[in-house]
Amino acid sequence: MAWTITIGEGDDAVVLDEGAHFSIKAGKNLNSNNDVESADQNIFVEGVVANDTPTNISARIAELLQQVTAQFNGVRVLIEQDGETWLDLQPSEGFVGPQIIEFETARQEEGGAGQECWRYKFAILYKSKALQDDEDENIYELQTSIAVTKKNGKVVRKVWKASAKSTSSDAALASVVGFKPSEKYITEELEEFAQDARATGVWVWELESGGIKGWDCRVTYTGGRQGWVEVEQAGENEDPILFPAQRGALVIEVVGKITSYEQGITPPAEHFSESDTLVRDTSLEKTQEPEVFDRLRGEYTLQYHEVWKSFGPLPGTANHADSHNIIADAQEPGDGRAGS
Repeated sequence: MAWTITIGEGDDAVVLDEGAHFSIKAGKNLNSNNDVESADQNIFVEGVVANDTPTNISARIAELLQQVTAQFNGVRVLIEQDGETWLDLQPSEGFVGPQIIEFETARQEEGGAGQECWRYKFAILYKSKALQDDEDENIYELQTSIAVTKKNGKVVRKVWKASAKSTSSDAALASVVGFKPSEKYITEELEEFAQDARATGVWVWELESGGIKGWDCRVTYTGGRQGWVEVEQAGENEDPILFPAQRGALVIEVVGKITSYEQGITPPAEHFSESDTLVRDTSLEKTQEPEVFDRLRGEYTLQYHEVWKSFGPLPGTANHADSHNIIADAQEPGDGRAGS
């Protein structure tokens, strides 16, 4: 029974057909659904380069060593018995390899003629693709998770994570992106690890609604109340006389700031309505166009300003309906694809 191990193809192929022995260690890897996502096949080869000139022995050892030091991509490994294919490992059918690793030469054979007999050994590493078809057959070591942050019982933050390995970091990234949640306003971070053919994705949602991340609004009232006029009296250390003054106008200022993920931010509706005793003085107002707040996060801000003057009874409560309370009514997104 004659075994032949062929590493590579064409002119670069290395054929081991004499003095070589091998053993195989294999195992399968299951995902959370108990589906096979990959299989590991490790082949351990030992052999002897003997009965040749020193120059040819050195060339043979260098030829095997070349497979380790120069062949970084997978190469075909064909194992035949008496001319019949016993095992055929193809790079296109695997995630990693086949690759020769851990090559080493052993001490000279006892009784050999010095450079005329050398032992060697190495391992062939190969990770094959899924043994059955499913939607994730091109990835392995897939991990997904979701973290939920609550404040006073209300969900204020969600973080989805996904990581996977494939035949390349690009392929792994393409698979990971498929686990992105469908929520529109999220922060995305993708990372590729070229040497490991691995990629990760992180998506963060924070409490907002309708593209609004934050909304600050302050209403202040100045004047409009009882005032006094101070009249000085002649004489040393005499007390002044205070007379009730005419009541001035009540000035109401509304100052707000909106932080949004959309550039087209508009001010809210007027906080009060004009009447015979309440008017809006736009000449005193400061206005602003939306501006970039955080370029990296894609956030914009808008500051708005309203000035009102009242000459009669105090106006009613400022109108915050249908705008300011949009944040309080925000609904958390579902767990989404990455958390499923």
